Amino acid sequence: MVSGTEFISAPDTNGTGGDGTAGGAKGDIGLRHDEYDYTGAGKEVDGKRSIVFWYRNPEKQLRAVYSDFTIATIADADLPKK
Repeated sequence: MVSGTEFISAPDTNGTGGDGTAGGAKGDIGLRHDEYDYTGAGKEVDGKRSIVFWYRNPEKQLRAVYSDFTIATIADADLPKK
């Protein structure tokens, strides 16, 4: 179940902001690098349900975007292992 609607823009792939946050001319999500991660490389939509992107919202909750396009609040223990 998707709880609420949240819109975030993709980080600029050409660099980072000077303050250590993701962003640049093509999009600024206003998050520090330890507040989000893209983990979807090589995963497919029709494959096993898994987290492809996670971020910490302004309320300090972890939110995850899954490979089936659902979004949920998760616990720190549920973050993908690197």
